[in-house]
Amino acid sequence: MLPKQIYDERELLLRIAEGDERAFAVLFDRYRLPIYMHVLSILKSPARAEEITQDIFLKIWNKRRELSEILSFENYLYIITRNYTISDLRKKFKVGGPVPDSGSDWSPEQQLQFKELNGRLGKIIDRLPPRRKQVFIMSRLEDKTHQQIASELGISTGTVNQQLIAALSFVRAELRNHPDLTVLAFIHAIVHF
Repeated sequence: MLPKQIYDERELLLRIAEGDERAFAVLFDRYRLPIYMHVLSILKSPARAEEITQDIFLKIWNKRRELSEILSFENYLYIITRNYTISDLRKKFKVGGPVPDSGSDWSPEQQLQFKELNGRLGKIIDRLPPRRKQVFIMSRLEDKTHQQIASELGISTGTVNQQLIAALSFVRAELRNHPDLTVLAFIHAIVHF
């Protein structure tokens, strides 16, 4: 049984790895609110932030046997949170994707902002050299692996990597000229790797 005191994180992780639900509850209580607030600050949707927070902790519980090998739980938790949040943003901000309509949970202002950002990013991508543009679209917008892209285009995975790095550098540099916080979220959603 876990007394109601601050526990050594290492001990908590070991207990959770062994399936101790009370230890998991302590960990959940310790990190739930900071994770929720972090996700909320990016997504601006309380319902979605709560869903992602729950998904993150469900994933941790499902992979609990691996916790005994983790050296820094905070880093591990940050990486999972970042990946879930970026994945959610990618679903929302898809170049060429439909602009959310009045039936969505987006305000008219958010819909307009999305449309403007989507157009701005589309213009930036159009300025890439043709092969680089093709690699960028296949990787970031069609979610294809480097191997799939290489196979479809008849080039090496190394060439795919080089083209993608150059494309991402160009797109990031162009987007940095727009300090708007939504653009920063957009940068992370589309060009973060």
